[in-house]
Amino acid sequence: MLDVYLFIGVLVICFICMYTIPLCCGWSPKRSWIKDKKHFCIKFWTQFFTAILLAFVICIIALTAYVVPSGSSLFFVPTGADDEASRYDTNRFTFTELYLPTSDEDTVLHGWYIPNLPGSQVLLYCHGSGANLAATYRLDRYEILLSMGYSIVTFDYPGYGKSTGEPTEDNVFESGEVFLDWIVDNLGLSVSDVVVLGRSMGGSVASKLVLRNPKALILQSAFAKLSDATSLSYPLFWWYIDLIFPVQLDRAEADVGAYSRPTFVYHSPDDGTVPIWSGRKLYDSVDTPDSEKTFSEVDNVLHDDPMTGTEIDDLRIFTLTHVILDLLK
Repeated sequence: MLDVYLFIGVLVICFICMYTIPLCCGWSPKRSWIKDKKHFCIKFWTQFFTAILLAFVICIIALTAYVVPSGSSLFFVPTGADDEASRYDTNRFTFTELYLPTSDEDTVLHGWYIPNLPGSQVLLYCHGSGANLAATYRLDRYEILLSMGYSIVTFDYPGYGKSTGEPTEDNVFESGEVFLDWIVDNLGLSVSDVVVLGRSMGGSVASKLVLRNPKALILQSAFAKLSDATSLSYPLFWWYIDLIFPVQLDRAEADVGAYSRPTFVYHSPDDGTVPIWSGRKLYDSVDTPDSEKTFSEVDNVLHDDPMTGTEIDDLRIFTLTHVILDLLK
């Protein structure tokens, strides 16, 4: 809503300037009205629409000055390892730390392999745009997934947690590829044996990975296009943000369009960050038969709230039906 407040504020200032400056210079609306009503109306409405246009241009300039220098920080909001230091030593589960190289020799990615029972289903977890892999609410989610029988590989994007470098669209998407390759190379699995989960922005990373045809896809509070999310943060000028940032994050809907394996999509109608209709677009775009995909909708849940009992139950049923039983075949 920042752009709405900005536009209203600038518009008020423009109106004040356009109608008070002439008054200060001796212009009298009453005399002008009596003298020439037609000319008065033309002048009034000309000033009115000029004020709106001027406010619009000033807002575009202000947003450009704010958004362009912000660059990737507008989308990526990492925290370093020091911010979650105690949680990196969590004893809530056992894990192996991973440090993997990327195509950029200055960037090393950090991740965790959290094993479950031998032979359990492996899940690649692509987290959202904030914090890092050791955030408390993510530890809670790992425990829920472990209780469903998953072994988990989770990771931080460049600049997040213990991963070095700075996050960009290219290397954020590369991060998912790097850890999926690690699973294939080190756990004796093929991509078609792996379940991929993406939450929020991580849904775009996961959606990119379905081009490699993983076993199943889980999307939680994800967006079909970044502009769907910015439409809530910038309801007046979302189109401009989208215009100056032509992003890969806009491709999730297209990426899942050719995917035809089991898919689970969760969203809440009360999500104030990503609208539910964007999650519904992802669900509708997946080329999976209705019998093999699930849309879980839970009311009164905000974007970063913990998983609810309903979502957990829905995901557990999906996992049992489309993942575990297939694993036992």
